[in-house]
Amino acid sequence: ALDLVGHQLKTMKVTKNFSEIKDFPVLIEKTSLIKVFVNLFVNSLHASDGHGEIEVTGRVRGESITVEFRDHGPGIPEDILPRIT
Repeated sequence: ALDLVGHQLKTMKVTKNFSEIKDFPVLIEKTSLIKVFVNLFVNSLHASDGHGEIEVTGRVRGESITVEFRDHGPGIPEDILPRIT
């Protein structure tokens, strides 16, 4: 996903930590996952006005993994939160 949006993120610092999930087998359709990650990167870019940092961390949770995206933008406005599912 970073290969697809890297040129847009050149003004941002992207920190990746996948050491915990490095050898964890993942069974998912790669194209769908890439689309989700691209959207998360673009959302973080817009939320941060093109500056700042995006942190991406993979963690093992039992028999599953989670991937967390964190930017340092202002967050989602309170009036929009109820529309997000």
